[in-house]
Amino acid sequence: MAVTINADTSNGLVMTPDTSGEIQLQANGVTKATIGSNGLSSTGHVLQVVNATNTAQITTTSTSYITTGISASITPSSTSSKIIVSCVPNGVYSTQIAIWFTLYKNGVDVSGSLNELVQLYSSSGNVLSSVPFIYYDSPNSTSTQTYTLYWKVSSSTGYLNYAGVSGETTIMLQEVAG
Repeated sequence: MAVTINADTSNGLVMTPDTSGEIQLQANGVTKATIGSNGLSSTGHVLQVVNATNTAQITTTSTSYITTGISASITPSSTSSKIIVSCVPNGVYSTQIAIWFTLYKNGVDVSGSLNELVQLYSSSGNVLSSVPFIYYDSPNSTSTQTYTLYWKVSSSTGYLNYAGVSGETTIMLQEVAG
């Protein structure tokens, strides 16, 4: 059995039992926190963090989006949870080349008609650049969500985590209680 504890301005402290298996803490009938089988949660709090880092050099000459092979997966604990995806690609490119990055979720490009989330471009010699980006997702599911970094180049060869230059590409996923 569970209980709802409500600090009501009309009736004072009211406790109502139910069979949900949770304890809900309320203020004037609005749930502020829940204690359940996954522990304590309340809207806006980070429930879990998943991180994937790659330091190996990766190259491409593809002018169409292909996977970098860098991905991370997370299983939301609730359908109301939000996922914040933070990605820091570490690219090296040479004269007159652009590298575009996008994010795929479960095999589908999240950028929609934009077709890119980040672009790196150089009009001069070799350049090392990190351009962090953040994607906010509402998966509305408790199924595992997999986020993968994809990329393409305008011409020539693009590099991630270029050998001889310290660099790493990171994807971090945070589940936030909704």
